Amino acid sequence: MATASVAKGKILLSLKQQLSILPDIILFMEIQIREYSDADVSYIKLSFEKLHDYVISIDPIKRIRKMPRYIDVFFNKFLINIKNNQGKIFIAEDNEKPIGFIAGFIADKQSEENLLEVIPSQLGIVSDVYIDKEFRGKNIGKMLMEAIEKYLVDKKCDALWVDTNEFNTHALHLYKSVGYTAREIGLIKKL
Repeated sequence: MATASVAKGKILLSLKQQLSILPDIILFMEIQIREYSDADVSYIKLSFEKLHDYVISIDPIKRIRKMPRYIDVFFNKFLINIKNNQGKIFIAEDNEKPIGFIAGFIADKQSEENLLEVIPSQLGIVSDVYIDKEFRGKNIGKMLMEAIEKYLVDKKCDALWVDTNEFNTHALHLYKSVGYTAREIGLIKKL
């Protein structure tokens, strides 16, 4: 239950739930994180497309594109990857309305070659994170990250990997705010 009190003209808020402040209005949100169900497929597919559109819009060298079959091909690949690799999708809801999702899975067993350069590890992969635009900046991303991290730790993962584009500063901020550090950097030059 959230409470508010007024002191010296300022609103002081004590929260158990996430809330947003609009001019002169306090809007309480009832955020719940739950597992994906088949009823969520349309929301996830639309969000998957919005996520890709967002990345296209912020690409500084305009290399990323979306061809006509993109969503069908990559969304189906996404679902198969989650299913075949002990993956999980979590949905963030506000008042029972989906407002975001996160997906993750367990990486393939390390190859002999990989073990020559990296310590033995069970790696979890955070594959996709999306929050509807009007709900960004309200700690929902952190709530989703906590849910997928708990799931992957319960599956005996001892390290988690997430990647994003360097120009996706909002995603980078989220990942760094929950303890991730930069590990590999790829560079590109447009000719």
